[in-house]
Amino acid sequence: VSTQSTGIPVNLFIPCSQCIFEDIKEPHLFSLTSIIPEIVEKKETILCPKAQTTITITDLLGDISVEEIMFFKQHVAVAEVPDLSAAEKIPDRVKGIFTADDTPRKRKESKDPKETLKPKRGTRASILMKKRAILVYGGDLSLIMEYQKPTHPDQTIPYPLVYLVNNFKSSGGMRTEGIFRIPANSSKLNETKSKINNFDFSSQIDDPHVAAGLLKLFFRELHDPIIPVALYDKCIKVNTAKEAQVLINSLPAINQKVLNYLMSFLKEVVAEENRSYTKMGVSNVALVFAPSILRSPSSDPVVLMTNSNKEIEFVECLFQLHQ
Repeated sequence: VSTQSTGIPVNLFIPCSQCIFEDIKEPHLFSLTSIIPEIVEKKETILCPKAQTTITITDLLGDISVEEIMFFKQHVAVAEVPDLSAAEKIPDRVKGIFTADDTPRKRKESKDPKETLKPKRGTRASILMKKRAILVYGGDLSLIMEYQKPTHPDQTIPYPLVYLVNNFKSSGGMRTEGIFRIPANSSKLNETKSKINNFDFSSQIDDPHVAAGLLKLFFRELHDPIIPVALYDKCIKVNTAKEAQVLINSLPAINQKVLNYLMSFLKEVVAEENRSYTKMGVSNVALVFAPSILRSPSSDPVVLMTNSNKEIEFVECLFQLHQ
């Protein structure tokens, strides 16, 4: 999991070895930032809330050494590019994480939206993928799909998205006025977000605004937007649903599936039988979701303001594809 600015991991998650040993369906995920304080205090064990037992930190870390964890704390968690030339005390094994070819740097946008950036063999990224390290919010669609294979092998889209949509419906989101527009209670939202990041779907969301808020955040915080930045300029020039379809067809397969799932769901939200309750029509929902579906490469406020209506019009074209 990387920051958009530097490409450096900012938090990593490791599945509980005891949960895996006990065949618990959805193992608890420990974040490295939660393990670091235990190591600093020289504790040898840590409590797993799911397995309800303590496990040794060395067993949990597996082939990740304490030196690597402390290196993570010193250089990575604060999103600084490490100066390996001056890092004489850093073990060679840790230096190997950042080889000359793999030194963290700003990720370049691919000109081909179908190009998939895969980690090189033997690099930290590939090792973490094998260890099922994952983050839902701010994560990557392909990594989420890879992580959920053991527990949700039949899902063709990220299960967290299915979970949120199902809870949106069961909590009455389709009949809640101002849904997606009225903000959720921040403490409830953050608590549920944390559980989802740990792939914990054991509890139901009883507040539709929380489910709605987390749905928006899922798309807004994706490491790479559902529609790649490389296509942004083309998207804001779209005038018809047919033109929009051509662009959608150029997306990676997983992006197409997720976008189609989202738009089919939003089509239900704006259906006449629900709109009378939610007061949210196509233009309202398009306004809310445009910033989550399209991500402008510009930070110029004038450009952002100028393009905002074009982004909304593009999302309205997506609705037309799902009539």
